[in-house]
Amino acid sequence: KMASQPVPRSGQKRSPCSMAAGHTGDEDAAAGSDRSHRHQAEDEKSAGPKRRKTSRLGVTSVEGSPSSSSVSSIMATLEMLRQRNSEARDKEEFTKFRTISHRSLQRAQTTIEDFVKSYYCLYALPFTNFLKHFPILIFVEATIYELDELNEDQTRLGSDRPSPEFNRMHGVLVRVMQDKGLYDSEVKEELRKGMEYWKGERVVCKALSQQAADQFSLENAISVSVNKSFDYRILHRILCILEGKAYNSTLFEVMFYNEHLVDIADDLYDYETDVERNSFNILRCYVKKHGKDVALAITPKSNCNLNFTSFLYLAIL
Repeated sequence: KMASQPVPRSGQKRSPCSMAAGHTGDEDAAAGSDRSHRHQAEDEKSAGPKRRKTSRLGVTSVEGSPSSSSVSSIMATLEMLRQRNSEARDKEEFTKFRTISHRSLQRAQTTIEDFVKSYYCLYALPFTNFLKHFPILIFVEATIYELDELNEDQTRLGSDRPSPEFNRMHGVLVRVMQDKGLYDSEVKEELRKGMEYWKGERVVCKALSQQAADQFSLENAISVSVNKSFDYRILHRILCILEGKAYNSTLFEVMFYNEHLVDIADDLYDYETDVERNSFNILRCYVKKHGKDVALAITPKSNCNLNFTSFLYLAIL
């Protein structure tokens, strides 16, 4: 029996099973390999031709294979998450930015109280409606006061340019009003006038401290003073939008003169403080231009001449 078996090649050993079965391990391996190749050929024939592609990570794989689909799925998920996070940050970046200090809230409180008492009755609105409007009205007015503080910081430095923080906070105010549907063309125009006021304040205050009286432009100062109550006009228009009231141009014009008169009266009360802080004050501008003769300069020559000096005179009275 042993003599009838084939002699193995040098270094090749027979397993007990192969010896008992009468064939070698090489024959088993060859047979198994043939079967594997036949099955693979049949699978490829039934599946059709496959293309190779390179993923974003530079991995080359056969299309439809597990590695290709996994990489594509991961990359798609990462891209979706990136876009979602980017949109969320863009939407919430401004609305979550902190703009209100305790001081600006204190300053806003008196303005909001006066606004509610003076303007709600114009539309027969109960004071309790303010509870619905409280968040946005307080936010807008307090942010405006915060911007005013930042602008006055620049005037004390003798600068006629806004600070980067001022520009960023202005962007926050605009974005919040846009998100709340309150930034129509009229509100936009009133805020533009507010920006003109702050710019004019920087320029005029720099001129007050550096220019001689004969070089100082009183006309420029008056044009700045006219825009000082822009915050009331913004609040007024926001109130109309919130309550679904149409803008009444005649009413807005009447309230403009009332707001202007109140502004001049405030300047008279705050004269000494504004001089110390190098803040805009229309009486300070008159004193700069006319000196000791300021009393004669602001006395109207005719009671029917309703110009700026008439408002100043009425405010003094």
